[in-house]
Amino acid sequence: MSPHPDISKDSTVELLTAQGFKIVPPTLIEEHPTAKLPLVRLTGSPEQIGAEHG
Repeated sequence: MSPHPDISKDSTVELLTAQGFKIVPPTLIEEHPTAKLPLVRLTGSPEQIGAEHG
C-alpha cells in the first residue's frame, strides 16, 4: 500500500474527473432504476423512439 493512501485516492479522483468520470454512470443507473428507461425504449422501433423523444 502507498504510505499516503489519501493522496493516492485524491489523485485517482482527479484523473477520473479529467477523463469524464466514466465510472459514475453505471453506479447512477444502479441507484436510480428510472435511468434505465431510456435504454429500454431504445429497443423499440425508431418511430416510437422519435415520438417519445421529440
